Parts: sequence; structure tokens; C-alpha cells
Amino acid sequence: MASRVVRALEASLLPHVKLLLTSSPAFLREHFDNRPFRGKAVLLENKLLSYDGMQFAQPTAAGPPWRIGWFGMLRCRQTFNFLAELASHSEGEIEVLISGKPSSAEFPDFVESVEAAPNMQYTGPYQYNDLIGLYGQCHFAWAIDWFEEGLNSSWLLPNRIYESLAHGTVPIALASVEAGRWLRSRGVGLVVDSADQARSALTAIQRSDYEIWVQQLDRLPREDVVADDRDCVRLVDTIESICK
Repeated sequence: MASRVVRALEASLLPHVKLLLTSSPAFLREHFDNRPFRGKAVLLENKLLSYDGMQFAQPTAAGPPWRIGWFGMLRCRQTFNFLAELASHSEGEIEVLISGKPSSAEFPDFVESVEAAPNMQYTGPYQYNDLIGLYGQCHFAWAIDWFEEGLNSSWLLPNRIYESLAHGTVPIALASVEAGRWLRSRGVGLVVDSADQARSALTAIQRSDYEIWVQQLDRLPREDVVADDRDCVRLVDTIESICK
């Protein structure tokens, strides 16, 4: 009932909307293109906003222990279970570094769970300026999120893919979601079809594999993952033009 009310309200308001900002084209393709919206749509991705003097991490040197970073809003129990199992059975070859804010609803005992898991470390919440230090310790960034799987979470382009690529870290994503499609279209990242494929790739990784992934990152245009003052000016100009 509630969803019907929200959709009805949206349908009544959309014809009057002049500008729509969205962080992923999937929201247009899968939803708004089929709704009564006739205004201007602007893609505003979750890129890192650069500033004068901003520094970025360099790719971590190849070789075990291979370290996977899981950063941001921590709400996916399936991700935790997968990474904990992967690290505990790796005989020290794989480590997991976790930082961010765990959901108390999903993880009432998050800190204790991490402390009980071999080869996992939780550093607590972080600030924007901490990203270089976090990603600088990792070979890979976990960008798979099974939380609310099957709903519109599959349309998201999460901060993790932009942050990791900007800081020289290889993101891991599912091919079936928008993040995986975004990475594949640019020829970067470790894009897998399933958790089993991710496990197989990570447990069999060779230095040469990692070096190829890093070379792919080097070829990625910086503007694909980092925004600057010019992007901010263009956004303001767009808003002003619509409001005239």
C-alpha cells in the first residue's frame, strides 16, 4: 500500500520537475524512462571531489598477503560471511581490512565478530582524508553488496568503485549489476559472475594477474573517477539555466 502511494505521488509530481539529478544511468533506464518525466536528466556520479594538493595512493606492491578492503556503510551480512570464510581458509595468503560504519541492525556484534575472525581487521569509521591511507594498504576493494539483493540496489554506482580506482586499488564487482557493467565498459577491475568465481579468482591469483589489473587502471581516464572545480561550475550552470 505504501509503495503505491509513493508511486502515485511521484507520478503526480514528475511532470512538473524540470531537472533530475541521478548518480547512475540505470535509474533512468530502469525507472524514470518509463515514468511521466519530461524534464532534463543529468548524471551526477559519486566521483571523488579533488582539491588543490590532494594526494592519491599508489597501487600496492604485488604479492601475498593479498589484502581486500571493505569500506563505507557496512550492512551486508553475506559480504562479511564471505570475506571471513575466504580469509580464514587462505592460510594467511588473504587479509581483509574493514573500515566504516556497520549497521547496528544487521551487525549488533560487529566488532566482536571481526575480532573472532582470522586475518580480518576493523579500524572503525573514517574521514574523507583517510581514504589514501586505507586504499594504500589494499590490493583490492570489495564493491559487491548483496544487501537488499534483487531490488534497485543493483542500479547503484557506489562510491567504492570511484574511490578505489582513484587510489590505484582493483575493485571487485558482480557482472550482473550496474557497477560491474560500468567497470567492464572501461576494461578495469575484477568483474565476476558469482561469489564462487570471486573466490576462485582470489585464491588462485598470481603476481602477473594483479600487475595486468594495475596496468588497466593506469589507462583509465582520470575524469572518469575524479571531479574537479570545472565539474562543479558546469553543474551550477546547468541548474541556473533550468531555473531561468
